[in-house]
Amino acid sequence: MLRYKLTTQKMDTHSCFRWAVGEWVEAKGPGDKPCTSGVLHYYDGPYLALMFNLIHADVENPRLWEIETENEIGHDGLKGWCKRQRLIKELPVPAITNEQRVEFAIRCAYRVSEPGAWREWADHWLAGIDRSPKAALAAAGPAPTRSVARAAAWAAAAEAAWAAARAAARAARAAAEAEAAWA
Repeated sequence: MLRYKLTTQKMDTHSCFRWAVGEWVEAKGPGDKPCTSGVLHYYDGPYLALMFNLIHADVENPRLWEIETENEIGHDGLKGWCKRQRLIKELPVPAITNEQRVEFAIRCAYRVSEPGAWREWADHWLAGIDRSPKAALAAAGPAPTRSVARAAAWAAAAEAAWAAARAAARAARAAAEAEAAWA
């Protein structure tokens, strides 16, 4: 079955495993639970791989691959896992805009929200009728719904903060390594 996977520019994944195009890889660890050495992960679509990258593998500047999977074991709604995979072909990494990230957050929240003012606002936002902050705040309603609305509104800012934090950590590591090399 065709699925999608991200690697680093050097074709590594989590735990520094190096992939090669066309070669079957089999999970060697025990068990069949997600996030263990007993399985290999995949995504159902390229945009899902990129959207969930920040909270899963967090691959900086990823390469996107179409993969073939065998012996599928499970799926949690975000990613799936199986025993065997192979890289088929590299795909261009599509750019994801902040607007797309906000839309994704709204659509996720929509699936678990109750009918009412927030859903009406979401319908209007998704239709491009009213995307103003004023409309979002007016639709915020009770605290749980308000949290969902704010989460959608701040999704892009959160991503930028994560990116800045990762960049700062990389810069700190590079500075420490450079200092150690001169010591």
